[in-house]
Amino acid sequence: EEGLWSLAEIVNGETKALTASDFSGKTVKLTCDIDLKNKPWTPIGEFYGTFDGNEKTIKNLNVTAVKQAALFASVHGDIENLKIDGASINAKGRSAAIVGYLYGNVRNCEVNNAEITLSVSENDGEYDDGDKAGALVGYIAESGKGYEISGNRASNITITGYRDLGGLVG
Repeated sequence: EEGLWSLAEIVNGETKALTASDFSGKTVKLTCDIDLKNKPWTPIGEFYGTFDGNEKTIKNLNVTAVKQAALFASVHGDIENLKIDGASINAKGRSAAIVGYLYGNVRNCEVNNAEITLSVSENDGEYDDGDKAGALVGYIAESGKGYEISGNRASNITITGYRDLGGLVG
């Protein structure tokens, strides 16, 4: 569990030993199952590189953020072989259990038992926010640009929002 919290601190700039870009071209591998115990989770910011879940499971993810609420806020690279079991995600948009805003690939991942709730803003009778949510990915950047979403599964997912909602990708 400490390793995942440490990765978040590094990527989010809370430690000066390493920076987010130090992971570019590298693979971070999860080596054990982790129970986050529904403690408030701050999404891992702009992650560059590959995150290999190594078929391990992260349980009880609890995220509340304005946008890009997920385990990872933004990924420039790959997420693979990761399982999320039990997630509560609350935001205004671009949210999911695994990654909110994706510039890359998601392969062989699984999300089970997740509730993703997006709130809608109203301004002079016009609705905004409440959009782009899926079990795995909230939003894929650059209209997909050849990114691969393959071999993934989701079950027992509830997504509530205004528009651009999908089972796997928003």
